[in-house]
Amino acid sequence: VVLVGDHCQLGPVIMCKKAARAGLAQSLFERLVLLGVKPFRLQ
Repeated sequence: VVLVGDHCQLGPVIMCKKAARAGLAQSLFERLVLLGVKPFRLQ
């Protein structure tokens, strides 16, 4: 699986407080970086 994106970009916009509390305010890329997956950055 190849994922293309930028964990430093603007995250998701969550309007529902319940969804935000459930962790949906964090992007997949942010979660992967926090779990220790090292991003490969193109120059």
